[in-house]
Amino acid sequence: MIFCAVSVVDANWKQWLEAIGDMRVVRGLECSASFLVSTPDFQAAAKRDNLRISHARDLLPADMARYLTESPALGRGDVLDCLKKTLAQCQACGVESVCLQMGLDRIGDATFDHDMNERVRLLRALMPAADRHKLTVCLRVRHPRAFPGSKEWERAAHLVHEVMHPCCRLALDFFPAEVPPDHDLEELIRSCCFHVGVVRFHYTPSLGETLDAASQARWAKLLQQHGYKGAVVFCPNVTEEDGIATACEKIDQWAEAYA
Repeated sequence: MIFCAVSVVDANWKQWLEAIGDMRVVRGLECSASFLVSTPDFQAAAKRDNLRISHARDLLPADMARYLTESPALGRGDVLDCLKKTLAQCQACGVESVCLQMGLDRIGDATFDHDMNERVRLLRALMPAADRHKLTVCLRVRHPRAFPGSKEWERAAHLVHEVMHPCCRLALDFFPAEVPPDHDLEELIRSCCFHVGVVRFHYTPSLGETLDAASQARWAKLLQQHGYKGAVVFCPNVTEEDGIATACEKIDQWAEAYA
């Protein structure tokens, strides 16, 4: 069994929780870390509906995190303390994994060693807290790549290898609508499954993007064959209230493959 969750939009979380509460297979939630630790009403509502907050996205807001290692060195201790505090707060809410942007696109070829070392140093300093709280910190990577020639995957793999800690893994942000018909899913999973802590499916129903039971059954089969221990998060880009329930109904059907 692979645990499945739905990504909740912070702004209209009440509508999302109402729809997820009606789901039969999926009982898991994802929300942003900052929203989780600052919204006790959300925590209480999830607990009341017997929903588990399994994953927190963006341990720091993405627009801050991608510049984190470029901030003045004197202030980084404060940032690290903030990250550790947020980890502890997430753990207290039952979270098992968090994801973090590392500005991988900002690593330059000419400054590679310096840029990479700064990120490795930060992550290594964070790992004792992650280990203590039994939390996995997942570095976000995108598939397909954001643009031709992107080195995001290679840099993320390098980071995980250098940090060399079981609490440091990858968050695979998968965009099915951008994948070509001849895409080799088995090769993708084989190449990265061991290093992935969470798989997140992104799609926009209003644009005609969707998932289907057959593709999800294939994902489930391949992940299980490779001994995947992480979670799967469905991230529909839905803002209209009348579309939330529909999205959740479909996700519940697809998630049967992972049960």
